[in-house]
Amino acid sequence: MPFTKKAKDAAVHVETRKMSGEHCSAGMCCGKRVCHLIGGLLLLVNLIVLIMFYRQYTHMEAMKVGGEANYKLVKQIYNTKAFQDGQSQQIQAALQQYQTPAVQAPSAQVPSVQTQTAEAQPTVTPVK
Repeated sequence: MPFTKKAKDAAVHVETRKMSGEHCSAGMCCGKRVCHLIGGLLLLVNLIVLIMFYRQYTHMEAMKVGGEANYKLVKQIYNTKAFQDGQSQQIQAALQQYQTPAVQAPSAQVPSVQTQTAEAQPTVTPVK
């Protein structure tokens, strides 16, 4: 219920009301709208930057194999079952190599090379 305060002068009429949070004039709802707008814009900018980096990455990968046409061919090769099986076999072989303990072969005697400790003296023959 509004409280009406009337001054003695009839020209002034002041009315006081309690504001609920539902009204925009309560203060925070306009701020929330701005925050939501800024958040949405930041998400949009982030998405655009992400797309640009992805396109740059795929372009660089395509240049590594000689262009877009070759990149499409390489992607087709990567998706073939034979290529995937070959890669799997190579990975499993490498894994087995690292999992088995190293077996030392019996040490064979390596003949030692003896070096001369005395300095070699050059021989000079006079030319006549």
